[in-house]
Amino acid sequence: MPDLRQLLAYLALISQLGLTMVVCIYLGFRLGVGADGYFGTKMLFTAVGSLLGTATGFVAIYRLVLRAMRDTEE
Repeated sequence: MPDLRQLLAYLALISQLGLTMVVCIYLGFRLGVGADGYFGTKMLFTAVGSLLGTATGFVAIYRLVLRAMRDTEE
């Protein structure tokens, strides 16, 4: 059974993963909305920004998980 420190470390990682994904998608969306307003397009940049934010979030989560796995091995 994991001790309390290990359990708290896992909970911190899980919350960090969720916040990272939400922030990346939100920033991509907001930048897309701003670009749509500036260029006068309907939803083009909003969709592209959301997709890029999602992709960035997955890359960030992948790196966080790799770092966490490397830290637990040591």
